[in-house]
Amino acid sequence: MSSYAYTIAQSIKTAVEAIASPPTVVIRKESFLIKGDTLPTLVISMPEESGAKFATFGDGGSTSYGSIGKDYRYEMVLYREFGGDVQTNTDTLAAIRLAINQKLNKGTLSGSSTVWNVSISGGEAFENGGFGTNNERSIFGITVSSSENING
Repeated sequence: MSSYAYTIAQSIKTAVEAIASPPTVVIRKESFLIKGDTLPTLVISMPEESGAKFATFGDGGSTSYGSIGKDYRYEMVLYREFGGDVQTNTDTLAAIRLAINQKLNKGTLSGSSTVWNVSISGGEAFENGGFGTNNERSIFGITVSSSENING
């Protein structure tokens, strides 16, 4: 995994923390809760690289070999407390997801100069966190396209 992927994840975290009433945002290898996490929490899981999608040529010298384009797909899981009542707070996760979509669904990402496209994909709006977990989660993804220098 490249340092570009981590820089982009940090930029996503910073953007989400700037929304009104943000959840706690953490970056992890996998999208799971850890004992002691405060809810609501958004877990951003580190992506796998897509490999080169395109390449451009530089000057052919030792200073610029051009750039390659890669896509990084981050899984994002938003957790909130769930006491078993399926008729209250039905808009909590939806409102947070909408704010995240409005903040991130843009052509660029502040703090990551290599990013040239960001797209959000849907997923489960509500999913029970599992027996005895007392949480529910909303799973969605974000694909970030990045143009990176071949030689650095």
